[in-house]
Amino acid sequence: MEDDLTRQMGQSNRVAHPAIRLIPEPVYMHVLSDDQVGGDHCDLSKGFVFQLENKASRSKKENKALKSLIAIMKGQLEETLGFNGIKGVVKAGVKQKSGDNHLIAIQLELNPKLSWQHGATDLNLKQSEEGYQLKVSSGTINIAARTSNGLYYGLQSLLQLISADNSHVIPALEIEDFPQYSWRGFMLDVSRHFYSVEEIKKLLNVMSRYKLNVFHWHLTDDQGWRLQIKRYPKLTSVGAWRQEIPGSVFFNKRPDTLKGKPYRYGGFYTQQQAKEIVRYAALRGITVIPEIELPGHSEAALAAYPAFSSSGQPQTVANSMGYPKGAVSEYNPGNPATFTFLENILDEVMDIFPSHYIHLGGDEVDKTNWKNNASCLGLMKKEGLKNYEELQSYFINKIGDYLEQHGRRIICWDEALEGNLLPSATITYWRSWAKKAPLKAVSNGHPFINVCSDPLYLNRYQAGPEGEPLAAPHSMNTLERVYGYQMMPSGFTPAQQKLVLGGQAAIWTEFFGTNSGMEYMLLPRLLALAENLWSPEKAKDYPAFYQALPRELKMLGAAGYNYRQLDK
Repeated sequence: MEDDLTRQMGQSNRVAHPAIRLIPEPVYMHVLSDDQVGGDHCDLSKGFVFQLENKASRSKKENKALKSLIAIMKGQLEETLGFNGIKGVVKAGVKQKSGDNHLIAIQLELNPKLSWQHGATDLNLKQSEEGYQLKVSSGTINIAARTSNGLYYGLQSLLQLISADNSHVIPALEIEDFPQYSWRGFMLDVSRHFYSVEEIKKLLNVMSRYKLNVFHWHLTDDQGWRLQIKRYPKLTSVGAWRQEIPGSVFFNKRPDTLKGKPYRYGGFYTQQQAKEIVRYAALRGITVIPEIELPGHSEAALAAYPAFSSSGQPQTVANSMGYPKGAVSEYNPGNPATFTFLENILDEVMDIFPSHYIHLGGDEVDKTNWKNNASCLGLMKKEGLKNYEELQSYFINKIGDYLEQHGRRIICWDEALEGNLLPSATITYWRSWAKKAPLKAVSNGHPFINVCSDPLYLNRYQAGPEGEPLAAPHSMNTLERVYGYQMMPSGFTPAQQKLVLGGQAAIWTEFFGTNSGMEYMLLPRLLALAENLWSPEKAKDYPAFYQALPRELKMLGAAGYNYRQLDK
């Protein structure tokens, strides 16, 4: 392991120090030589103490939030060091007690006017709000940032500087760092398979270590509705459960494995649990974006409340064997009560999730039933809608208008571009074969998030398929392809480039149901995604990144994460 860490790391934008390679790689890092101010190293082996600047300039709410953040940072630093090193939190300038002079002072500085000396451009000035400056000397560690999230990210870099072999000595250095994209996300589908609150928190922990800041929570789909809505209890008493068959696998019908009696599968998050996830994520710099699918992929909701479907007929929640005869997965836009139903749901969703954005899906809508529905045809005639794509846009825009009245904005998958979508809607691009969709999105003024399935869908094979667990076969999304993928589509003008918020990876869970299986598909590709979205192009170096992975994978394994072993 030590040999891996001390090999030559290649060319970068920092003074070479063979034992240091962070993930994601910072904008700027300079290791101080022995004769420079601050000495050559900092020894944390005997303990440390947090120091804060005068808190008088902050509100009580800000100080309360900062106190909670410091508690999180305290726990993470103690866990990494392997001992309880916190002796208290004091204001800057307060002398330590007699006998505590050996403690390393970790100074936390919140400075909204903090200036940047390296790498700032017109495109990333907004992202610099998440940046930090980290300075390490023989007796002091200083983390300065404009925001509390920046302080947290500075700590994540400090944690990586503490080597995996339990050495508490780190070199004196200076880091200046901020992300290249403001949207650095990961989406998890919990409809096909349900993950517990503790499993979600474990996922958030690994996301935050590598400075990812958006958790896109795919909460509803044909195979399960996963969020408690108090006004409509059947969404969870009916829609959260399905009849599964032992041995069945989505999209891979294997009659030889189908043994035993059908069993009830599912689960849901109470509103209290969802709020706890939101709070837990926020303390780690992560915003939770809920996805409530409409107008399609809604069979679970319509099994609970069939009156709002295009057929109005009873049906069951879809399972891994496919859609039963007569199943309807889309809402009926010709029924005014459909919109009342969805607005009431979204009122509760907005109460749970304070995020600026709410994802509405909008993908893969089966419009067959609309074509045979008198109320849909009547609505199209009344509103002057020329085709069923415009009917889809009418549906999404009506819900989008409602959310905008409440200060929110909508996100949709790129199929929503097929009609006349609200200009304020943000597009998550996933269809790798829809080559014109990215340019169409930004040409129409839509903010843009790159989730291109090839290579950012991490439910697809990363190697093999021989010797690998069952996965989606559509493309081979290797670690190196995730790392090297160009998040900024080519051919955009500078104005269009500013509409690109960033990117995210996604895992759809048709092919694996355990948390261990999900983590195997996630790691180490999530680390490649993190560096792709955070680090400037000149700092990216795949061989150096690959050689730094063993250190991080060793730490992740010790923390109980499952991951795919690196190829020899």
